[in-house]
Amino acid sequence: MESKLQQLTEKLYNEGLSKGKSEAEQLVQHAHHQAKQILEDAQKQADEILEKAKKSAIESKRNADAEIDLASRQTIARVKQTVENLIVSKTIETPVTKAFDDVSFVKDLIKTVIENMPKTGDLAVILPANKEVEFLNMIQSNLQQAFGPGVDVKFERNIKSGFRISTGNGGYQLTFTDADFTELFKTHIRSKLIELLFGRQ
Repeated sequence: MESKLQQLTEKLYNEGLSKGKSEAEQLVQHAHHQAKQILEDAQKQADEILEKAKKSAIESKRNADAEIDLASRQTIARVKQTVENLIVSKTIETPVTKAFDDVSFVKDLIKTVIENMPKTGDLAVILPANKEVEFLNMIQSNLQQAFGPGVDVKFERNIKSGFRISTGNGGYQLTFTDADFTELFKTHIRSKLIELLFGRQ
């Protein structure tokens, strides 16, 4: 009887041990599987974070490059404009301003304009008030006669340089100032000047 009891005890022990080992192995396998899954998920998340960081870095670099490129082009354009303005100032503005300060030149220019205008009635030549004495000193005779019959000569403070010609009866007006001629010359030489300075644009 004792022998049978011992056998039964050993059998139960062995079955329990076997079952315990099996369950332990299953638990270990499950733990390994969970650990593997956790590692895979962590790796996947790390890869996604790394990919986002790479994309963000590429986008940031692209934006920075675009801003640097824009700033460079704007700076170059400003430098070119400054150089162009300096050259235009020296080659056009200064000589034109000097020419319009010359009363004799302005008088000859007025005569040329009047001679080439259609004869539509009385004309008025309006000159700068700050040049009145110079014009009167240069033309000893009547100013109207100097520019031709039917031409009325006036001096106005709001004209600083050059002259204005207007037709009678509220007709049209033509303005000839150093600024007008400077702009005219700039328009004609700007493209050639840019090509000369900076090559074909």
